[in-house]
Amino acid sequence: MKGKGAGLTRDFHGRLRAGERRHIDQRAHECGIRPSEYVRRLIARDMGQAPSFQSLEERQMRNRCIHEISKIGNNINQIVRDYHNNFYSIEQKEDLRRLMERVIEKVDEVFPAN
Repeated sequence: MKGKGAGLTRDFHGRLRAGERRHIDQRAHECGIRPSEYVRRLIARDMGQAPSFQSLEERQMRNRCIHEISKIGNNINQIVRDYHNNFYSIEQKEDLRRLMERVIEKVDEVFPAN
């Protein structure tokens, strides 16, 4: 059964300057994780695994955005279905196309591809 600390096999003990320890504790707190997890993520990033260092608030905001985008996606699917069934006039289709381009631009601003 996998649980807390599953897969961790070795302890590591080292010395830090007081300022270094405060920095680790502060950043870990901002990210909503334990200092040991923060250090593991630093190591993972150094190994090319690019972990997330977002704060709890940033993660919650991102999750809300993803949820909203998912709901918008459902609406877009319904619009596309009606679009292909010639429910809209040519002018309305052009408006829809322009609006979709704006939606894509906004999504790219919030979630850059880099």
